Amino acid sequence: NDLLYVADASAVVMGDLQKLYSAAIDFEHYVSLGMPDLKESYVVERGPGDSVITWSHLSSFAQVSKHYLKVEISPRISTPRALGLRWTRIERRAPWAYEDNSGFNDFFGSWYMQHLGKGAVYIRYFLVASVRSELPPALVDLFMQGKLKVSIRKVIRILAEQGKAK
Repeated sequence: NDLLYVADASAVVMGDLQKLYSAAIDFEHYVSLGMPDLKESYVVERGPGDSVITWSHLSSFAQVSKHYLKVEISPRISTPRALGLRWTRIERRAPWAYEDNSGFNDFFGSWYMQHLGKGAVYIRYFLVASVRSELPPALVDLFMQGKLKVSIRKVIRILAEQGKAK
């Protein structure tokens, strides 16, 4: 079964844009920051340019995914005082050592952050996940609808805390 989920969340938080962005691209510390359902996260390859290949191990409920993501650290953004990144799931390549057993047929998303002035930063998180599952679709759907909302709120709270860090 293949189920499609889209999440689009935004918030205005008080913090430093550069600290928020630094936390968003600190993939190897995602687990210690407490990112939801993430068991492991590593940078596998850097470059060319601002691209990074990461490997992640997610586990939640009866869903497990071990997958690679290609992350564009600095996609072109025309808005002044704004930063972003976008990612997409990719297949494993020969030199990469980690298991590629994705729980997703497709998985991509982005972060966008813009300084609004007086310490306020607008954050937008967008995600599309085409989930593979052997479980009954109604059960997966029930779980995913609630889980996505809670997880995305938690991710934004984690970044907001990092943006305040001294």
